Amino acid sequence: MKKSELEIFNLFEHHNETLLKRRGKIYEKLTSWGRELICLIEDHVNNQKQILDQHFERQKRFLDSERKRFNVEVAVQEKKKDSEQIDRLLAECKALKLNLPIIYQCESPITSMRVITEEQLALMKADRNNVHQPKENQYQNRSPEDNDHGTGNNASASERSLLRLTSANGEQTG
Repeated sequence: MKKSELEIFNLFEHHNETLLKRRGKIYEKLTSWGRELICLIEDHVNNQKQILDQHFERQKRFLDSERKRFNVEVAVQEKKKDSEQIDRLLAECKALKLNLPIIYQCESPITSMRVITEEQLALMKADRNNVHQPKENQYQNRSPEDNDHGTGNNASASERSLLRLTSANGEQTG
């Protein structure tokens, strides 16, 4: 092999090593972020279950207390043989309203990570600084051939609505 061919070979080997190392770093960051997010979600779920259990216990104590109260009153009315009052107590029991728990689904922003190129990051920053541009990120509407050298980052509208790119995403991986 000629000296120039060897030099080209070595340069491209270096580029491949750099690419491989970057991929490894990004894999680690994505995996770590995923684990952290899963832990946050699991903590939230456990917290909500705890709230549900506490509500259940309060309501159960309330029902037990009301049952005892109604049993005492019905016993008094049965001794008096007051069927009208017994019927009233039964109707009151049937009409008893519970404060039942429900699940309320609220939207909360989730910061997500997305693999992009350095060129795409530069375009995004330029778009943010350009007040005449529409609010949609223009880089996401470009074809992969335009700016990502084949990484295939075409996001759907629903993905774009969930994504909030932080500067750490592009800058900390370097």
